[in-house]
Amino acid sequence: MAPSNGNISGGSSYEDVVAYHCDPGYEISGDEERTCQSNQTWSGTQPTCVDCVPDISLYGGGNSESSAVKITRRTAFTIRSRINVICSQTYSVTYEWNVFQHDPMGNVTQPLDFPHKVVRDSQDITIPRNSLGYGATIVELNATMDFPTTGSKKSQVQKQWVIITPSAPVAHIAGGSAKSVSRNGVLVLNASESYDPDEYIDDYRNFNFHWTCQTPNGTSCNDIFPDARQSAVKLQTASFPDDILTFTVEVGLPGRNSSQTSQSVTLLDGVVLNIAIRCAANCETKVNPSERLVLVTQCDDCPTASTTYLWTLVGGKHIDWDVDTTTGNSSQNLVVRSNIFEAGESYTFRVDVTSDVAPGGTGFSEYSFRVNKPPTVGSCAVSPSSGDSTITPFDISCEGARDDDLPLVYSLYFNNDESDTLLHTGTTERFPPQLLPTGQEHRDFNITLEVRVSDALGATSVIRNIKVQVRPPSVEDTAVALDSLNDTLENLLHKGDNHGLLQLTNSLSSVLNAANASSYSNDSLSKARDGLINSLTRIPVQSLDNIDQVAGALGLATALEEQVTPQSQESAAQTVLRMSNFLETPGKEDVGPERLEETASVLLRACVNLLQASTASATKSKELPSSETRDLLLDKNKIATQTTFVAIGKLNAAVLDQKVPGESPTTFSVGEFNLAVENSGLVRVAWG
Repeated sequence: MAPSNGNISGGSSYEDVVAYHCDPGYEISGDEERTCQSNQTWSGTQPTCVDCVPDISLYGGGNSESSAVKITRRTAFTIRSRINVICSQTYSVTYEWNVFQHDPMGNVTQPLDFPHKVVRDSQDITIPRNSLGYGATIVELNATMDFPTTGSKKSQVQKQWVIITPSAPVAHIAGGSAKSVSRNGVLVLNASESYDPDEYIDDYRNFNFHWTCQTPNGTSCNDIFPDARQSAVKLQTASFPDDILTFTVEVGLPGRNSSQTSQSVTLLDGVVLNIAIRCAANCETKVNPSERLVLVTQCDDCPTASTTYLWTLVGGKHIDWDVDTTTGNSSQNLVVRSNIFEAGESYTFRVDVTSDVAPGGTGFSEYSFRVNKPPTVGSCAVSPSSGDSTITPFDISCEGARDDDLPLVYSLYFNNDESDTLLHTGTTERFPPQLLPTGQEHRDFNITLEVRVSDALGATSVIRNIKVQVRPPSVEDTAVALDSLNDTLENLLHKGDNHGLLQLTNSLSSVLNAANASSYSNDSLSKARDGLINSLTRIPVQSLDNIDQVAGALGLATALEEQVTPQSQESAAQTVLRMSNFLETPGKEDVGPERLEETASVLLRACVNLLQASTASATKSKELPSSETRDLLLDKNKIATQTTFVAIGKLNAAVLDQKVPGESPTTFSVGEFNLAVENSGLVRVAWG
């Protein structure tokens, strides 16, 4: 009997063999052939034709409204897909993402103002911060399989649920948490720089303000305000009932929680400079200990010359100004390195300013904050404990990480002697099966992985020293992989499987980088790198994590300069330029300087590899006898070099934009290449 959606061929007499076939878009499950036996029965079992429909798994949200993940509007997030298809037929997969929300009446609508820059036809979708309305949100993927030989199509739809939640407006009083003012002067309390982190309200005049006043002994002095509901209040200090007063402002928006902040004001005799501290980076209500803190001093009446600044850490806490900061304690601005503050602790920095130019003057300002606690450190396990690169899929799962600021993001890194390579990132404790880079022979092929767990505010804890043995495949297996690489890459590209493409690039590149070159022809090695590099150009740039993964894979694929052809140099240079443009683009992800420099470092390594490859191949091309071929290749070298330097320039501009005057240079070193970036109008680039 023919299976449903299939047919059979062959006779029905004794010892006849029948073959079972499935219609296009279906796959045989069971015995493909059966033999007529002497007892008038068929051997084996009746097969069926299984529909080749993609099995889609989505990660990053909940599977229903009741299990929806709560995400603040101000937080960007990514929904990732994994498609499993058991089908030997040739097919391609197209992705179509849509986002729907419940309106106030409970109806499901598609947001009309969804950003056009969002990539909707890729394996994953990244939703920028402040792009969705509040409430229940459905992120939907329609994956369609296209069978080119028959023209048939099969589709499946899966959904993830998230709930977009509001944040309270951020209350801010210009000048810091404390400041000095002249005893016979005017104090301006200004809260007009309070803002809506959700970016719904961009005019402070739509906020509700309420000021209160308190003396050191706790007595109210609210009668000092002519109108306590203004964004800015001007007060005569001569009327103050005490030398120290604390002013508090509460800032609210209709239908949302309010927030408040306070400023202590101290009256001083003589000439008092108008000093104010402004936070320039890492300015959340809870400071991220994994990021740098950048404080900028503003002084309206300080002369440029003969003004001194002295920073102190108030409250008995200690800081090594030479080691823990990039500015020291005598610069106008203060930059504190990452991982200096203790989680959950409160800190206050104070700057005292003195002017020696007549009429002179002194003044101070303070900035107080509380440090966010990173997630509790959990544990991770790898199975199996050993395997072969490019062949063995490793399962990596973690547990025990906890935090109040959800969702948590798990990022898997491969540690080598030169850099850390981001292999995967997502919101689940269990990573999809991973092809891992090979280890080094002198370490018995053991590699070290780490998992960085970050909360919604960016605070990160690290699960370190995850060991696994990853051997290189045999020379024979590698040769087979190289011979079929173009077909493998084409298959991954047709499926839109960017995750699989990155895994293959990282694992195979590590094998090629460690391989004995005599085992393979130079032509096969160069062609393999050509295929890997050119395939990476097809992955869209959507986020810093995305850049980390693509640039890291590109760095491994271009690590051996003599095997990177001028054609690949040119396409890779365009890729690094595209990623550098993303870093420099206004409105990119709201990240601090530490996170940005981490991505810049990964990207710079790929750029340096390209410059070295261009130099090596240009030297080789000059020796070619054919002037036509020589000129063609040299032209590609030139274009690749110029494009790469443009990318480095944009990378430099993105890093420079986050630096303040007086801060020591940020230095990137890749081999003999050094790039120093500082806010002085100069860029120092050096080889050697």
